[in-house]
Amino acid sequence: MKTERRNEEIAASLKLLASTYVQAVRQLEDTLAILSRELDLQETSWLENILTLKPTASAATSAFRPIADRETLSVLFQSKACFLGNTLLFRFFEVISRRPNRYIPHAELLDEVWGGIRSESTIRNVAKRLRDKLVSVGLSEVAQAIDGSTHGHYVLLLNQSK
Repeated sequence: MKTERRNEEIAASLKLLASTYVQAVRQLEDTLAILSRELDLQETSWLENILTLKPTASAATSAFRPIADRETLSVLFQSKACFLGNTLLFRFFEVISRRPNRYIPHAELLDEVWGGIRSESTIRNVAKRLRDKLVSVGLSEVAQAIDGSTHGHYVLLLNQSK
């Protein structure tokens, strides 16, 4: 009973930490916008890219670009955060997000994420748990971008037209 209560307290603390992080990012965004106006900056495209967590227009990928943030061990997208912690879920997302729109073979994922021999069902299980976690915090669009329908491969499909 004590372990269950302790786990609930930890889960509540993590949720609070994640929401506090999102609030801090929003406050930072607002402050950057105010400073930009105060300084009467003519060129604000760099600021707009920072505020929306998007790459510059010259980047190969589209504006749809979730971030695997190593400092917070979270997935960040459109002012939302999904805390994953130092888990297989985060490491899996980090690997596929580094190479968006590139199909990564299971063998490569097993080496990079697990560092050893595991079965392909292990990858499917982690991918499903990751999608479920992303959906639970309102990041359904990111969850849908994780595709494993090509036999033996996973990819983070970033829609170029978004």
